[in-house]
Amino acid sequence: MVDLKKERKVQHSHSEEDTEKMTHLPAKDFALGCSVLHQAGLGNQFELEKILQEEPALVNFRDYDRRTPLHIAASEGHLDICRYLVAKGAKINRSDRWGGSPLDDAHRHHHGDVVQFLRKHGARFGSTSQLANFITAASEGDQEEVKAFLELGSIDVNEGDYDRRTALHLAVGEGKLEIVEMLCAAGADVNVEDRWNSRPLDDAKNAKENSSKITKLLLKYGADPTVLSTSMVALDGSEEVDEATNNSIPMQLRDEPPKYATDNVVGTVAYSPPELFKKGATATPAADMWAIGVIMYILLTGCHPFDPYGDKTDDEVQEAITALLDAEDSVKSLHELVFDNRVEGLSDSCIELMKNLMHPDPEKRVSSDNFLRNPWTQGLTASWKSMVQNKRVQAVWQEKFRSEVFHKYAPTTHPTTTIESLTTSDLRTMFRAMKPTKDGFLGFAEIRKVFGDLGFSDENIRSIFTSIDLDGTGCIHFDEFQALMSETTQGSSSGGGEQQPGLQANYLQRRFKSHIVKSFATVGSRKKGVGAASSFDQKQLRNIFNAIDLEGNGYLDLHEIRVALRSSGKTDDVISRIVASLDLDQNGKVTWEEFVAIMKREER
Repeated sequence: MVDLKKERKVQHSHSEEDTEKMTHLPAKDFALGCSVLHQAGLGNQFELEKILQEEPALVNFRDYDRRTPLHIAASEGHLDICRYLVAKGAKINRSDRWGGSPLDDAHRHHHGDVVQFLRKHGARFGSTSQLANFITAASEGDQEEVKAFLELGSIDVNEGDYDRRTALHLAVGEGKLEIVEMLCAAGADVNVEDRWNSRPLDDAKNAKENSSKITKLLLKYGADPTVLSTSMVALDGSEEVDEATNNSIPMQLRDEPPKYATDNVVGTVAYSPPELFKKGATATPAADMWAIGVIMYILLTGCHPFDPYGDKTDDEVQEAITALLDAEDSVKSLHELVFDNRVEGLSDSCIELMKNLMHPDPEKRVSSDNFLRNPWTQGLTASWKSMVQNKRVQAVWQEKFRSEVFHKYAPTTHPTTTIESLTTSDLRTMFRAMKPTKDGFLGFAEIRKVFGDLGFSDENIRSIFTSIDLDGTGCIHFDEFQALMSETTQGSSSGGGEQQPGLQANYLQRRFKSHIVKSFATVGSRKKGVGAASSFDQKQLRNIFNAIDLEGNGYLDLHEIRVALRSSGKTDDVISRIVASLDLDQNGKVTWEEFVAIMKREER
């Protein structure tokens, strides 16, 4: 699978002090911080204590949504975890990106014991700049929560959402009579206007229930039906008579409603694709793929694609997403807006996959099947990137290994012996002299013993071991040792100018050829006694190629190659490295010409 450490590049700041910038943490601390959140959510105090004993500052670690371990524990109702975190210095009134505090989370999920504990320690409801919970509670008729906000929170009862609609607007429209009375008694402005100049009294006319009773109540608290606004002027000048008060109430005419809304959005706005904000749209599998793209982007860059600094409201994120619907070139707009310097350092295949996952056109978005088969998802491009990075340094350590091993273990019977003149028998003798394990391989301990005796530091020994572990299994078998001692050039060119693969890629390609020869001998009709892939003629190679090409599209995709290698008994990690060594241009496929070149390439 994908190694996120190889792809992660964190470099963006938030509006918090430097010590609390989640994205500036070292990789180890970031991983531990995520583990703290996870254990807090599980209620696993034992594991939590182990981590915080090592890194106590992570008690206030914050994720992308600025939620702390105390937020998570309070939300899940883990009273003991909350007590432990507070005792360890958790800041009790930290706000998340929506302005919510741990007390908000505990109260919203009806964890009364946690609410009491947090209040006892000075907990407050979230900041006045965020009213999502309060307005939602009002619209849902949650009397207990609305009462708690009014009594314990620092809520401005007349503050509205992005459409300037207040809790009273929403409660009236939903027909929540008890909430309306509670809000009015708390000083809610009964004549407040939203962005369409509509007042609660206008909403009362179309309330889902209790329309007449709510109208009476609003008038009792001072709602003025005689004040005309643009939204109250009827097209035909007609008026209605309110049955409760006998007052004239002009029919409502609102301005055009918002072009895009969240009515069709299932889940979180921040993970919803542009098309879901269209009127009448429904969720599709393509919408899920968009969400996967957003999550992937967050994991790899540390920030939301449409919210670089984590300071936007849901409404602002929605506005950024829906702007793609109106863009002349939506793809170009997406790339300019999202794939900026935040993705520097990520592999091309990774960036391309995210672009395809977040394609503005759902018809062109990558499918779940293609996502799973993508080379990056399978860890193939990441494997290859790790193979080729610092190639020169790797070659230096490989040469150091050859030189030191040759001088220490080469046969002394022939003083003129060179590395190039060593036979297979010589190499086996040298390999045994290095005292492999009983299973026949050299592990790090064996290499450490050899090079430690030669005066190498542990750091340099680790570099040597990594460079000679050609298949990434953590152990050096004889065939690897033989390849290392026999090949003295890296990335050399053949006589015809063809660029040859480096030692590691060449070794892995030989593993591929060896398995293909064994597995597909009958398909290629190999002549009896011929053991080299180079002995196959074009027709025989074509038969083998077609047998591997399961889809018959004229090339081998990386999934098909993996299928062909599964019977080799190699681990998935080794198979991934072998497959990556074949896809040298990282385009996710091996053509017929590339296949022939690999199979016919002479051993070095």
